[in-house]
Amino acid sequence: MNFEKKKIEEIEKHLADLKTLSNDAMLEFYTGLKYLEKSKRYKENKRYKAASFWDYIEDQFQIRQGTYRENVRAFVSYPAESKEYGVGLVSKVMRVCKAEDGKKVFKEIEAKQDKRKTPVRRDEIEKIIQEYAKEEPKITKTTTDWRAMYEQEKIEHGRTRDALLLANKEIDELKKQVEKLKKSAAGFVDISRIVQKQSALRV
Repeated sequence: MNFEKKKIEEIEKHLADLKTLSNDAMLEFYTGLKYLEKSKRYKENKRYKAASFWDYIEDQFQIRQGTYRENVRAFVSYPAESKEYGVGLVSKVMRVCKAEDGKKVFKEIEAKQDKRKTPVRRDEIEKIIQEYAKEEPKITKTTTDWRAMYEQEKIEHGRTRDALLLANKEIDELKKQVEKLKKSAAGFVDISRIVQKQSALRV
């Protein structure tokens, strides 16, 4: 096509047709890969006889496992929509929206498209997707009562201090008792010596 001699509407239509052809080709591409995965015929290529299918597609076609799974799921669940809007948009709808709302999203996009000659803008499509987006799980915020924690720590600290003071007091009492016992023992020794001396003098 000689783009310089074409009107913008003609150029855009031509590019849209090429995009549709590209989406058709992508559908056939992933259908073929799915066949090779299920039949395991990829192992007929001697280089991949002992390889996994994921190693095979990444090495041969530079496609990661996650991308392959997401695109196949899109083509299987929404074949017409994948061809019309591209697998990227379909995959996003499947990620963001509930399964039962997917069809509603595409129906709204289609309804907007029917009312105009030009394609629906990306921001309009995004707005429709967000209207059907899954609700984010609510995170319950917990508020910490730092003053209550401080007061409790203060009480516990006071109890520990009182217990320590009591223990130290008991230790002092025990020390005093030990000293008394030492003195009593020393007195008994002195008395014993005196008795022994007196007994020796009588003999």
